[in-house]
Amino acid sequence: MAGFVGVHLGAGSHSLNLQDKKELLCKKACKKGIEILMNDGSSLDAVAAVTEILENSALTNAGYGSNLTWDGRVECDASVMDGSNLQFGACAAVSKVKNPVLLAQTLCKKQLEPLSLGRMQPCLLVGSGASEWASNNGLPLVDEDCLISERALKQHNLYKKRIEKYNIKLSQGNVRMDTVGSICMDKSGHIAASSSSGGIVLKPPGRVGQAAIFGGGCWAEDGHRENGIPGVAVSTSGCGEHIIKTFLAKEAARSLQTSNCPTAAIYKTINDCFLKSPFLQDVKDKLCGVIALQDRMEGAGVEFLWAHTTQSICVGYMSTNHSKPQTRISRLASGRTPGSSIVVEGVYC
Repeated sequence: MAGFVGVHLGAGSHSLNLQDKKELLCKKACKKGIEILMNDGSSLDAVAAVTEILENSALTNAGYGSNLTWDGRVECDASVMDGSNLQFGACAAVSKVKNPVLLAQTLCKKQLEPLSLGRMQPCLLVGSGASEWASNNGLPLVDEDCLISERALKQHNLYKKRIEKYNIKLSQGNVRMDTVGSICMDKSGHIAASSSSGGIVLKPPGRVGQAAIFGGGCWAEDGHRENGIPGVAVSTSGCGEHIIKTFLAKEAARSLQTSNCPTAAIYKTINDCFLKSPFLQDVKDKLCGVIALQDRMEGAGVEFLWAHTTQSICVGYMSTNHSKPQTRISRLASGRTPGSSIVVEGVYC
């Protein structure tokens, strides 16, 4: 069975000036994931390693280079889900952790290790408690200033000045929402997914986005071949508050499990469960992005899809049967309106 890795650099508005750099970053991440799979690594280890590369780049809004809070700090959210056992690990509003996805991965793996006296292993940790737990479990902490990029600091100062001095309202569709994520199937057919984000620009301290929320940031389930149910994985991007309210990752995964046409399934999910959701009835611009995987089973390959209601989304993908990764920056057609139009594309690998 072939392994597969898909990544995204967020749904938002991707600059043409940075397109080449972002595509190179996608390729680098995909190659790392495929290297792990070719050496019989697990899908969970692959999505964590892939996302770690994305977090280390100043081009993304995750880890280093994250959007800053109102008071100028980096607070990150991340999660992973292991489709082989349905375990989930996440951290939220965490500081001083260079790679939040590695904290989420460690939390996910620890779910299988029992504690004495009937205590429960945590699956979601927040704030200073998350940082302390990371340090106690072998993940080094860094100085907060090491996570602030020049680009993020300039944007923070610019928008904060506009609000404080001119009381200008920000449109989230025009600022960085470059949440990252990955979905993967290993050579044993096991599936995993990840999501990592620095959150929306000028967020209040302590704000938590969809990247840390169960069913919001990512979802992964192995297939049930005896019942004909395909394995699926989803990673989301966009406005976290919108995605949390609509449970978007899980809703997309459920649709993929019961559909013979994954493109139609993703379109219907975004249309019915997101754009037309009663929980977003008072929202004007409904912004989201999704990458998704459907395992065709019996070694027949996977369907890899990407969709968005934003101006654009940047994705990359690679199979263990491929000689090199592929990248796409999907954009809304001229005349279509972000926040109300849907683009769905995909490939068979």
